[in-house]
Amino acid sequence: MVTLRDCSGTLSHPPPQESTFHVPAVVLETQPDYRDLVSAICRRLGLEPECVADAGAALRRASDPDCHLVIADGELLGGLPGVTALRARSQVPLIVLDGPAPVERLLEAGADYHVAKPFSPSLLRSMVQAVLRRASTIVPLPRERLVLGRAVFEPGRRRLSAERSRLTLPSREADLLEFLALNAGRVVSRSQIIEGAWGGEAEATDGAVVSAVYRLRRKLEAVDATVRIATEPGLGYRLYVDGEAAPRRHLHHNEERVRTVLS
Repeated sequence: MVTLRDCSGTLSHPPPQESTFHVPAVVLETQPDYRDLVSAICRRLGLEPECVADAGAALRRASDPDCHLVIADGELLGGLPGVTALRARSQVPLIVLDGPAPVERLLEAGADYHVAKPFSPSLLRSMVQAVLRRASTIVPLPRERLVLGRAVFEPGRRRLSAERSRLTLPSREADLLEFLALNAGRVVSRSQIIEGAWGGEAEATDGAVVSAVYRLRRKLEAVDATVRIATEPGLGYRLYVDGEAAPRRHLHHNEERVRTVLS
């Protein structure tokens, strides 16, 4: 059973039925000041914080379908292996506080956001709000379906489907694919992707774009989407669908490095 603790660290009972909070958020943080701050931000935004004491409890709770967000200290979660383990169990949005692994590796493993300690309450609040905006498109009704060659992408559910396969994409890759699909045939720069797909997040770097494009390419190939993301040297990327001409180019040196590391 998952142990719930209130902001003071003492055992708490489940919230009463009349509680105004209906969206659970798991909080894995043992430092009282940070636990109190994270819990307070969750409550202000209409979330019900459920404080857990260890990574095992966080992973179990993240697997529940009613869990909408996990905010976890990176070291308590287990660093990179912990993020990978959580993502293998669930696609629930994940915000990592600090952590022993490099930021880019945590994001590549599936974390939606990372914030270093000490952090500004307004920064964390903005990240949680961004997660809630995404979630609001998933819960009520999925957004329109986008036909990508022989595959169909449902942005609201982050689902990429083909005749014999189906994938649920992490938030960053889903946002990237939607942005590229809506601009199919046009060149989009890395800065445009950072602003248009990811809302100008401070941690969305050129390197994060290269890594996300690499992973997305592999997943499009896996479902045989007949869609290709072409690199336009010095300009950015262009998404080609089906029979559109898509000249093959040499990989940018950064993408070659990413391929070597991630293969």
